[in-house]
Amino acid sequence: MSALKNIISRPSQNILALTLVLIMIFPATNSYAARIILAIHGGPLGFSSSSPSLSQVEITGLDQVTTGRLGLFDIKDARGTGAGWQMTARATDFVSRTNPGHIITAAGLTISETPSVVTVAGNNPPQSSSGPLDAPLKFLSSPVNGGMGHYRTEPKMSLDVPADTFSGTYDSTLTTTLISGP
Repeated sequence: MSALKNIISRPSQNILALTLVLIMIFPATNSYAARIILAIHGGPLGFSSSSPSLSQVEITGLDQVTTGRLGLFDIKDARGTGAGWQMTARATDFVSRTNPGHIITAAGLTISETPSVVTVAGNNPPQSSSGPLDAPLKFLSSPVNGGMGHYRTEPKMSLDVPADTFSGTYDSTLTTTLISGP
């Protein structure tokens, strides 16, 4: 029986020895390090906005103030440069459609309070300000390395309507400009 035991155990020992040699030559765990390359391309600096609006005014014989919104602005800086940006607004005088000599001056049109800015995506929102719109007003400003991402604001505005204003429909042109740089 011991001869039979030696025959059976010898192949088992040989297989075990061969397995140990193979494991030493070819370890069961292999590792491989590879570099991952990621290219990031910049996009545009741009904005979209809704139309500005003011409430109607009924003449009362007194100076009045009408209020409204400059519009809803969506500003996206996808350039990836950190160059910063600013947004300005300017309005022309309000001119009567029926009598161009009847004017409400743009000096009375203002962004009436500092607009709040909602961060849709990004982490360094622009600064905002209020003021008159008869000259270019920088109402949003992003410093260098700021303003990257997507931001939203809807500034409130007001217009002084003097007591001696003629009735009718008046038009003004509002120009908003998005400029690269703080």
